[in-house]
Amino acid sequence: MSVFLLTLILFININVHASDSLREKCFTHPIFGSLYEQSAPFTQNHLEDVALLNRARMTRENFSDHFNLKKVDEGQRVEQVKWVVQNCSDFLPKKNSQAQYASEEQMEKVEECRSQLYDEKLEELKCDIFNVSRKAPFKTKELTNELMAQVKKFEEAQKTKSFVGEFHQWEKTEKKKLVAQFPPSLLFSKILTALAMGVSSKYLMTEKDQELREWLEKQSLVSVGPSDLFYQSLVLQNGDVYKALLSIENVLSEYWKSPNRNAIVQTTSLMSITNHCPGETKEDVFGSWYHMFGMMLYGCVHGPVAAQIVGRTEAAGGRILDAKSVKKNGQSVLLHLLIGSDPQEEKINRLSGLVGNQVCRQVKNSEKTKDSEYVDPKNP
Repeated sequence: MSVFLLTLILFININVHASDSLREKCFTHPIFGSLYEQSAPFTQNHLEDVALLNRARMTRENFSDHFNLKKVDEGQRVEQVKWVVQNCSDFLPKKNSQAQYASEEQMEKVEECRSQLYDEKLEELKCDIFNVSRKAPFKTKELTNELMAQVKKFEEAQKTKSFVGEFHQWEKTEKKKLVAQFPPSLLFSKILTALAMGVSSKYLMTEKDQELREWLEKQSLVSVGPSDLFYQSLVLQNGDVYKALLSIENVLSEYWKSPNRNAIVQTTSLMSITNHCPGETKEDVFGSWYHMFGMMLYGCVHGPVAAQIVGRTEAAGGRILDAKSVKKNGQSVLLHLLIGSDPQEEKINRLSGLVGNQVCRQVKNSEKTKDSEYVDPKNP
């Protein structure tokens, strides 16, 4: 969510006066948030909120450095990291998790499996790159119904009702203090802030993230679809739809910065969810999946209107932010601004929030009505 990240970090200016507590000094240190990961899940925690916002402030500095607006003082950064490592080790993760990558042989099998599935689509898509890229990868009504079928399956198998649990949010009792330090927190929720920086796995963890990751890594190559993953997460979360979506987003987005993220073991079990012409365009399986569930999560929490605004703004802003690299590669900036570098991901950003909203709304309404019918959103 690059545009909202850019907007977010432009307004950050945190000046926290730490007490003598070492824990508070660490959590409010400018560099601490970039190294921190939760060791246990919390839905509200003021010091974590400050650490998260300091992480966003650091991201602002990195943006300024990248666009040559203001250079980062590398010497100061080194000293800051050194202080945190020396004094805050008790509050930092004991061992950073590392991505597990598939072997070259396994990736060859992945590509072979996906190629066979692509062949089934070729006649339908006619594989015209322009038409394919503009064709929606899924229909909101159909995907919503698929996920709701998994909710029903869970309820029948577990003999219990599904529900939408408590959302993560800025710590209520310290909200005034946080707003004073960070006015945009009135506009930017904790969920949007974490999603914008791709750090939900570090700041919004659930108790079942590791179990879901292990399950995904054990599945056969190119065998898991969105409804399969949703059902497994729903089972692990005992029917909490919010946590089911959040846990999926945490697991899928954890290594989004990896240059070889499509070869991560848990990614190799995922089916293609985009329209793609083999040999014509490069498919980003990793990106399409984590964007889908990230926007589903956002739509569940904030509703269809906010999800549409975020999705469409992200699509437009992504084109602008990518223009520099497009020009550097000798490609047409005008063409890029017209169609974007990844039209399929843009459509996923726009449509997935509607799906997440519908699923959560139907689950919430299920106790009030016996048969909750799906209402197709406007302009799906």
